[in-house]
Amino acid sequence: MNIDHYIAQLDSTDQNARSAAADALVGAGSKALPALLRALREADSASSADACMTVLRRLGPLAYRALLELLSGSRAEFDRSEEPNRIPRLPGAGAAGSQQSGVLR
Repeated sequence: MNIDHYIAQLDSTDQNARSAAADALVGAGSKALPALLRALREADSASSADACMTVLRRLGPLAYRALLELLSGSRAEFDRSEEPNRIPRLPGAGAAGSQQSGVLR
């Protein structure tokens, strides 16, 4: 099973391809977790992040601990920020309008 292929298919414009990819990733279970978390961290659009989160939700408790670890790493980045108005790039927070620089406007 090529998990990276299925991760890429989550961004397909073809609904059937996206659905089949999500089903395959859920079927892969814990083997898909590292790639899903990486894709979530690197998502450059809300739809990409949402697709990853949908699969992670379907994995249920299997994914919860991994998500908590990912989020706690994001919190650590926020705590280290020297700019009080800076918003760190969180998983799934692609470039969005005026927040592209990571600073509130």
